[in-house]
Amino acid sequence: GGANSSPDEGGIALVGGVGSDFVSRALSTFAPQEAVHDIQQKTRVTDERCEPVFGLLRQVGRSRAEVNRSLLASLTQLLLRRVKQLDPSRQEEAALDLLEKSFIYIRIPEVRCIPIAVLEHLRAIPNNFLKQLSADPIVFETLPASVKRQVWELDKSLLQQRVSPLVAEYGGEAESAEALLDLGVCGKYKLRQQHRARSQALKQVSAILDRSTKIYKYVVNLVLTLYRESERSYLSREELSLCAFRSQLLMQLHDAQNELRQQDPCHRLAWVLDQALRDGECGDRRVNELVQVMRPYDKQQHQGGRGRKRGRG
Repeated sequence: GGANSSPDEGGIALVGGVGSDFVSRALSTFAPQEAVHDIQQKTRVTDERCEPVFGLLRQVGRSRAEVNRSLLASLTQLLLRRVKQLDPSRQEEAALDLLEKSFIYIRIPEVRCIPIAVLEHLRAIPNNFLKQLSADPIVFETLPASVKRQVWELDKSLLQQRVSPLVAEYGGEAESAEALLDLGVCGKYKLRQQHRARSQALKQVSAILDRSTKIYKYVVNLVLTLYRESERSYLSREELSLCAFRSQLLMQLHDAQNELRQQDPCHRLAWVLDQALRDGECGDRRVNELVQVMRPYDKQQHQGGRGRKRGRG
């Protein structure tokens, strides 16, 4: 009966779909007790040296399930220490090899930490793994930020699902409405840098970005798309909110000395306007700076038409 089945052909571990198929096949092929025995035999610890220890522990009242859970916890901690001690000279190669062997366990909560620890060691996770991570919301939520960022770089739709609510939330923040969307507040202006530091939406988007050029470009393009797709015939509060988010996210990067700001052609413009609003005036010096910023785009503007929403970001 069960002794003739071979569920681990080719060294395939009995987890996930493979394990489910094996259990289903055993239950449909053999009588219940024989099927359970077959499953236990194929999934037990195979090292013969362990059997006397299991027998001794059973005699002192420890069940096989208890012992297996304790053994699993100890081996998991051992593997995590080994992952942290990977040889730096061949860390990427060793981590990829470990990932191939451990990734099938990522949907098992008790051992998920092992493949996740391996993923954290990889500067560039292969796309086939990233796609699997993006397709599983439960697993994705357990990933560290550095791994999520690699998934977002590959999956723009997943990134949009995360960022869009934060863009909308920014416009609803009390200080955004008061300090950024009301054009008549210059006389009682609050420091914009303080607002940026308190904005939860900006904080969360900045954390998502870190130093990822790809994600920053995606976010900027998302905001621009939302602005262009607005069907209002006038500048609504929502559109002003999008403009404010665009400029203040860039200035948040400026405040944090994040190098992403240097890649954004709008950085100088945002900084000059931010300084003018901080001072409550736009004197000759600021006007001249704005002229210098806008001059390269003057010819392009005349050639590109007069549409209100033809901005480039």
